[in-house]
Amino acid sequence: MNRLKRIEQDNRKIISLLCSGIFLIIWSLLSKNFEPTIYEGPLSFARKTIGGLIFLKLTAIMFFLIYKDILNKVYIVFAFAFIFIFIGSFFKFYSMINAFFSINFDAVSLLLGMGIISAVLEQTGFFDNIVYKIYEFSKDSHLRVFVLFCFISYIFSLVFNNLAVIIAIVPITLSMSVLMGFDPRPFIIAEIISSNIGASSTMIGDFPNMLISTQAGLGFNEFIVFMMPICMILFGVFLFYFDLNVLKSMPKINETDNKLLRMKLNLANQVKSDKPIKIVKPKINFREHTAINASILILFLIILILMLSKKIGLNPATVVLSGALSLLLFCGINKRQIVSKIYFDDILFFIGLFIIVGGIKASGLFQYISGIIMFISIGKPLVVALMIMWLSALFTYLMNSWVSILFIVPIVLNFNLITPHNIIWWALSLGILAGSISTSGNTNFRVSTILTEKFNSKYNLNIENIEDNGALFNKDFSKICRLLTFIFLFISTMYIIGFYILSSY
Repeated sequence: MNRLKRIEQDNRKIISLLCSGIFLIIWSLLSKNFEPTIYEGPLSFARKTIGGLIFLKLTAIMFFLIYKDILNKVYIVFAFAFIFIFIGSFFKFYSMINAFFSINFDAVSLLLGMGIISAVLEQTGFFDNIVYKIYEFSKDSHLRVFVLFCFISYIFSLVFNNLAVIIAIVPITLSMSVLMGFDPRPFIIAEIISSNIGASSTMIGDFPNMLISTQAGLGFNEFIVFMMPICMILFGVFLFYFDLNVLKSMPKINETDNKLLRMKLNLANQVKSDKPIKIVKPKINFREHTAINASILILFLIILILMLSKKIGLNPATVVLSGALSLLLFCGINKRQIVSKIYFDDILFFIGLFIIVGGIKASGLFQYISGIIMFISIGKPLVVALMIMWLSALFTYLMNSWVSILFIVPIVLNFNLITPHNIIWWALSLGILAGSISTSGNTNFRVSTILTEKFNSKYNLNIENIEDNGALFNKDFSKICRLLTFIFLFISTMYIIGFYILSSY
């Protein structure tokens, strides 16, 4: 009976996904013909000011509740979204219609579309198979494991959901750490940072860039030209920095006494479980091979069309979501299993945050903040860009990249500045990237911690000296990553300054 209920629920999810996808495609094609109705009245300024202050306090309370993990974050954010709508309607500056139009459906479409493609490839074992091949090639050397796993994390994250990449690569890293006798934490942290850098290199790599592209009207090619070169430089600096500060301090492999080495590393000195630790080559059947080929073909076509989208006048969100839904319908893989791997909670969380940010925007608070930044910067575009980069890095460090981008984009949109080649948006993206390196509370770190705990529990291992119930970050790693954040910000600052000077001639 329970099995039938689960099947019925999964079928409902599939139908809901298809209906939502169709709605998003139609909306992306027709949304320009609609305009929201905005309340205006003689007491509009007073109402907005009082309502904005209330919104500010409610937002602080909401993030406190999310931080304390008292309830599912989706329930919390939607509860506050409805409170915002109620208060906004009472003060007559934010209605249900305004809330609906505050949702960036193009960004949601991009996120959902790339999530579907990543879920299909994850279900087929594509990521696991590639990671296994790299393991076969690199299993005799710590340095080779580090470099190749960081490279594959970077490359996959250029186009795929970086959470799916982390889920594939972390378990095999943990297994290799016990078999080869090394501490897995610096490797996992390095893989997460590599994934963040890769995701920041392209328009479809992560949610912040998706939102920037939809709000600023930036195309796929512009991210390749202006973001990928600096991200490749930052990736090279990161590899050198991590090798110098982390890997060189690790003990060398001792083939004759691996057990003693693991004791020195504070890893498990013995496996108490009867389950042997081994890395098994994933098996991919004919149907999965066909689905992989179809996924790669559709992804190639999507990227090709995205490169031409500005010239042919196509909305990138429509292109990505149409290709993803086609893959979902015709890939030949169990759709229920694919849908189960799509992170709907994150998408719903973003929708709720869009409504909340829309309320704050309607109150005029973002305009005040933009005015303060313009006053401090004396209206100089370069100074504004650098301030946005450092502020976004700080806010990302305190919160996370997804929340940070949602609250900073409306501030940037209020600037009436003409910057060469949209330099302010590249500064924002680089600031988000730098801040995400030291954010131990983001999704990738949390998922990696959970995977580590499950691995320890499965094999009765005990990876010691990990603070906060198994958190990947300890004081040493936190210090290293914070220094890396400042290095990234310094290099990014030089890039923005140099780019601005060259563009001014």
